[in-house]
Amino acid sequence: MIWLTWFFALLGFYGLTTWLGALLQASGHSVAKSVSYTILISLAGVPGFITSAILVERWGRKPTAVLMLLGSAVAAYLYGNSPSFGWLIAFGLMMQFFLFGMWSVLYAYTPELYPTRARATGAGCASAIGRVGSLLGPYAIGVILPVLGQGGVFALGAGSFVVAAAAVGFLGIETKGKALEEISG
Repeated sequence: MIWLTWFFALLGFYGLTTWLGALLQASGHSVAKSVSYTILISLAGVPGFITSAILVERWGRKPTAVLMLLGSAVAAYLYGNSPSFGWLIAFGLMMQFFLFGMWSVLYAYTPELYPTRARATGAGCASAIGRVGSLLGPYAIGVILPVLGQGGVFALGAGSFVVAAAAVGFLGIETKGKALEEISG
């Protein structure tokens, strides 16, 4: 479950964020403005981290992961289909909020899924599988962009986040409030 989650979450994340500046330039924005917009949009990640950290303790790991991944999917789709520049910035802020929140919960949830004797190896392997997704994501975007345009690019990102959310939602276990021995037992 966690390998699927990491693979698709990182495929979507790196696929979109690697190309974000280029996609803004393709929409007619200068390099300088594209960088400025990307920095502005990234600032929304800070409250995303904080919100996710709070929700992990209040709601639990599983529901917070599903929320952040589905929020990333919706925001990515909306960003890719923004009707105006103002909406582009608003959906970009929303997307970064959920994407950074996704990171916060993944790093809290993943180690808890493994017994103490295998925690570092398990979390490392999950991250490594995710890195395969992070390599394939930008490549897939490069293939999809000329064929399906920006809408297709953001649909791929959104679809990746939905698959990751489904993996957690259907296959994941809740670890909040449980002893590590109970989880790995």
